[in-house]
Amino acid sequence: MVAPCSVNLLRAGGAEVSAEGDVAGMGSAPIARLEGKIGAMPEKTFKALWPAALAPQSRAWIGQRLVRGQLQGGSFQADLREAQGGSVRRSASRSLLVGSDLALALSDRWPALELPRALARLDGHTFEVSAPEGAFVASDGRRIGVKGNFSVDMQEPMPRTGHITAKMQGPLSLALEMLAQEPFNVLHDSGLNPATVEGKLEAQLSLALPLQHVVTPADLKIDGKARISDGRLPQVFPPYDVNGANIVLS
Repeated sequence: MVAPCSVNLLRAGGAEVSAEGDVAGMGSAPIARLEGKIGAMPEKTFKALWPAALAPQSRAWIGQRLVRGQLQGGSFQADLREAQGGSVRRSASRSLLVGSDLALALSDRWPALELPRALARLDGHTFEVSAPEGAFVASDGRRIGVKGNFSVDMQEPMPRTGHITAKMQGPLSLALEMLAQEPFNVLHDSGLNPATVEGKLEAQLSLALPLQHVVTPADLKIDGKARISDGRLPQVFPPYDVNGANIVLS
């Protein structure tokens, strides 16, 4: 037996999540196939209203890292099946979300990643977030421009791996301050103070890292190239400084 249905899944503060679809197998192991829309809402409402059955791990990650933003809208498709004990099991899902004026706290010690616009897509096999432009903005106004995407193979065994491809441009000092933090620790025992470094950085990077609570440098896989221009590194060979350096790393 197949029965059509139309429901408002959630509604609060003027925001709404609605769906239409079919329910089959009523009374035994019902299957619901739903297609829905997610209305515009601020980030706090979005985090509260995101249905737990739709990409729960992505929901948890965004709930932890998204500190500001506005959801412009979105859509989703989901196949839901009743599991043993009466709980709901998601067998497949697809969703598309468009956000604006976003801020993501990727690390407790990094500036927030500011994204004027971003697109998140889940197709059942891959979760991907793409951003045409963004920036890490330090409290003193220094900024590293960023554009790129983040993807996860949802069929990979846990812990899954996040893949990041990005292009970055900005002051070398801010980049070194960020890379000096966990889990990179690139300046460990170097004696170099990022605050005294000058220069511009341009980089293209591919980064793979396990999506787990604790990440060590050994867990990271990094590939790419970087160019440093107009670099000044004081006391590299005491008492001598390096001035006007142009360096290409790959």
